[in-house]
Amino acid sequence: MKLYQLITKYFYSNSDPLAFLPKIRFKKVLDVGCGDGRLTDYLEKHSDELASIDLDPDKINEFKKRFPHLPIIKAGGENVPFPDHYFSLVNCVTVIEHIKNDEQMLKEIFRVLEPNGLAYIVNDAWFYHILRSAGLLMDLPSDTDESFRYPHVNLMRPSQLKKKIKKAGFEIIQSHYSPFFRLKGLRFLLDNRLFSAFATKGHFLCQKPK
Repeated sequence: MKLYQLITKYFYSNSDPLAFLPKIRFKKVLDVGCGDGRLTDYLEKHSDELASIDLDPDKINEFKKRFPHLPIIKAGGENVPFPDHYFSLVNCVTVIEHIKNDEQMLKEIFRVLEPNGLAYIVNDAWFYHILRSAGLLMDLPSDTDESFRYPHVNLMRPSQLKKKIKKAGFEIIQSHYSPFFRLKGLRFLLDNRLFSAFATKGHFLCQKPK
């Protein structure tokens, strides 16, 4: 096995982006940065009401073709067009690294969540970008195209994102750093700077307090 294949095997973790989302049904769900609906099938099956937002007209058109029965609004995460305390879950997977004003987006996610509502936030981390820039990850063509079209403008270690999530008012229920969540016996080291520095993704399940 070649070096880039080994690196991809251990550091590339897009196979199940919702791996740590609770397998329960939610009343109202918002998918921030839904794209063409890459996660819509799962979210629709686990919600009574699903709303999606994205800024890319082409992605929105693709979404409408795939899910003509579901609503989608052209909007970004920094200005969510829904009232306060509306959703029971906000899903935001590998979007925040494309947003310059990440703190505003986290505030908006917090605002539209009902008390005790959950937010599932995943970021492509700084080290993920380094590996891809060096050509050391075997990405799917669609994923590669996406990154060229929407460059990473806000690269953070998962530990940095964790601090911002707490600053926005969330309680963090679970946090996982890819690929180190596989090291179950060493989970207590996850907040270690070394683990965070070499993580490719941070997965955060957060709750808005009552």
